[in-house]
Amino acid sequence: MITVASLADFEKVFEKLKILIWIFGMLFGMKQRRGWNMFRVIFVSCLLSLSALQGQDFFDVSRAIGTQLATCIDEKKKVEKISLLDLQSSEGPTEFAQIVPELILEVIQQKTDIDTVTRTQFDLILKEHKLKLSGLMDPENQKKLGKFSSIDALVVGKYREFGEFILVTVQVIHVETAESLCSVSQKLPKTEDIKSILVPKDIPEITDDRGETYVIPQETVTEGTQNQVHFQIQKCRVQGKNIRCDVLLTNMSEDKNIGFYRSHSVMTNQVGHSSKSTDFVNGGGVWRSGWFNFNLITGVPTRVSVVFGNGVKDSKLLRVLELRYKLENADYKIQFRNIRVDQ
Repeated sequence: MITVASLADFEKVFEKLKILIWIFGMLFGMKQRRGWNMFRVIFVSCLLSLSALQGQDFFDVSRAIGTQLATCIDEKKKVEKISLLDLQSSEGPTEFAQIVPELILEVIQQKTDIDTVTRTQFDLILKEHKLKLSGLMDPENQKKLGKFSSIDALVVGKYREFGEFILVTVQVIHVETAESLCSVSQKLPKTEDIKSILVPKDIPEITDDRGETYVIPQETVTEGTQNQVHFQIQKCRVQGKNIRCDVLLTNMSEDKNIGFYRSHSVMTNQVGHSSKSTDFVNGGGVWRSGWFNFNLITGVPTRVSVVFGNGVKDSKLLRVLELRYKLENADYKIQFRNIRVDQ
């Protein structure tokens, strides 16, 4: 595995190397002509090596990753068509997260006979079949993708920033089996050019009453389908000292009764404060032994509001909203992420 260390790491190592060379010179008489010439050769070689390593950029690293992955998947003989997803990061979407997988896919295309699906083509496939990018880390959605697109592998990965360097981890996932076919990790120095493409792009920011600013990540999840019921968060808003979220439920099968327990659902806001649900509101609902129950008629959208209390009025963003419900005497939960809270 090729590893490119950070610039700071190289400088520390080089400083120690200079000390060792000096000690070597003192012990073996390098101040004489022959010894001094040897010293200069060693010193210049070290400088050239350091310069070459510092010159590594994300293009070099991306191509190195692509070369290793290309060799690996070519040997596995399990991939005929491959596409890519952006690298994941806690900082949200960046140019860096897009460029690296594209360079990797380009190398795979050059070094193998595997068909590649570009980002533009991939986006069109998702749009045509009404799949969301944020849901493709789910193995079930990956299988769906494979069935209607003949894509049998995805380049996925993540990166993390550590001081003056970045750790990039990329793997190739087989969409049918969810098996990780190949995996590569690389480090690269965080140069000024790289810093310029690490800035989250086109992401709205929100500022709370204390002047603290929070970025709304792109991986916003406001809807999902479970047990043939479609859940959609319509709006969350501050209401006095509480937060009220309106959820639209659409039953896609036969009529059924659904129930929400008063204090089982939970939300966590942008600073990590959590609160349990305190009430549910629906015109046709009734409370029975702590459960709020109402009927879901096939194909008829039904709105229910969930209320959270306990001093959450300063919330600007719900990092996680988890609804827990009962259906046909079984308990379930469904999560939504990064929901803006209107004031």
